Amino acid sequence: MGMRLWLALSGLAAAYTPAVHAVPPALLPTLPRHDPLYGFYTQKPVWTPCAEDRRFSCATLKAPLDYARPDGGTIRVSLNRLPAADPARRVGALLTNPGGPGSSGLEFVFGAHGYFSAALRAGYDIIGMDPRGVGASTPVVCRSSSPRRTAETDRAKNPADRAALFAESCLEASGELLPNVRTPSVARDLDLVRAVLGQERLHFYGASYGTLLGRFYAHLFPARVGRMVLDSVVDPAGWPGDPTAQAVGFETAFRVMVGRCAQRPRCPLGGDPAEALAKVNRLISRTEDDGPLGADPGALVTGREALRVIQLATYREETWPAVTEALAAALRGDSGPLRLLVAVIPGAAGGEALSGGYQAVVCPHLRPEERTARAARAAGRAALRAAPLFGRRVEAQRQSCVRWPVPSLPEAGLAVRTDGAPPLLLVHNRHDAATPVHWARSAYGELPGSVLVLNDSGGHGFYPMGECTRGIVDRFLVEGRLPAPGALCEDHVNVPAGRRN
Repeated sequence: MGMRLWLALSGLAAAYTPAVHAVPPALLPTLPRHDPLYGFYTQKPVWTPCAEDRRFSCATLKAPLDYARPDGGTIRVSLNRLPAADPARRVGALLTNPGGPGSSGLEFVFGAHGYFSAALRAGYDIIGMDPRGVGASTPVVCRSSSPRRTAETDRAKNPADRAALFAESCLEASGELLPNVRTPSVARDLDLVRAVLGQERLHFYGASYGTLLGRFYAHLFPARVGRMVLDSVVDPAGWPGDPTAQAVGFETAFRVMVGRCAQRPRCPLGGDPAEALAKVNRLISRTEDDGPLGADPGALVTGREALRVIQLATYREETWPAVTEALAAALRGDSGPLRLLVAVIPGAAGGEALSGGYQAVVCPHLRPEERTARAARAAGRAALRAAPLFGRRVEAQRQSCVRWPVPSLPEAGLAVRTDGAPPLLLVHNRHDAATPVHWARSAYGELPGSVLVLNDSGGHGFYPMGECTRGIVDRFLVEGRLPAPGALCEDHVNVPAGRRN
């Protein structure tokens, strides 16, 4: 359906000529030598073959710890690069961010051959960057030097107490880095990388949280925006402030997963979706009183891990058959298949553990009044009413920001304007659980001249779902052509025969 839909849209819009997104010459002068940022912007990266994969090259840059005090300390920002396969067709460098926050941009780009199309890889150097605070860049570290405090954190049962002790350990171990890994600082690093790579404009592909990062860049440097794609759009007015949006999204997606399974003749969860959902809810609730699922000590699964498996499965529909089968086995008392999924699905083990790199970015995006114990309890109650299964983690998530020792951003909870930037391409799956579609529509309404394309599918990530979704993004990045307003794709990830919910 993908390419046929693209052709159909072209026919419907016979009178419409897609705008060519030209990249004009630089509008801003070179930094003068006396500017404190001059040395950072004019450094020359030393590219060497990456140890992980010698098809890629790696480099490390220096960036100011605090852009407000560039003469102070420095941090490292680590990059990797997959050179354009066809130098004659090279458009430039495409910087990327896979979201998170806290995800490794280097790991994402090491998978570029399986993610980006041959056309994109021919025309662009694909660039990955571990954001400040993450991975190979100077990382946020949350490890107390005091064995006593570490033991206290590990023993803490109350989420608020554990979060407070964790925040203290982050401040103790990371010091001045902690307030300097917020989104605006990472956006400034993007501009530093743009300059060091010799690019007049930033060409950028950002997914999930990466869309918010891209929007902050366009807010700070509108005249330097090139071709920017925002995939699975985050609304700064709704994330992370709305306590129900994602919980309801995951709950709804899980209902769809169970409902599709129930349509099969031999669904492992049975033919009644409501009864299956109730059984899974009771199964997860039982872990809060009785401990992990399973009798085999080598196959125990906590309730948080089970929820995390379901949550991450909503990102990719092709995983649904394996998840429904594992949940059915757990309901029979066999936690082995679920334990296997915990082991093989990245990010599932341990449930949603506290992460310094994540908290350091998320907490400042909450407004000050949302970062109180009372507000955390109210958010938890609202989420539980709206989503009984996935709402149970919201209060603990909010409590983790109550004592976080970094203030909220002035932009927290507000729309981020991009006046003066060229049109952006927003792409989104209509039934995405992690980033609800109303976030994309809200952002579209706030970005004049931009285009929003929806794909009538679930899953987290529009690109590269199929021919239509791939074509929409590739045409914009490679040729500069925005699609017609109202374009729609109907790409779905194929589930192997015999394994379809």
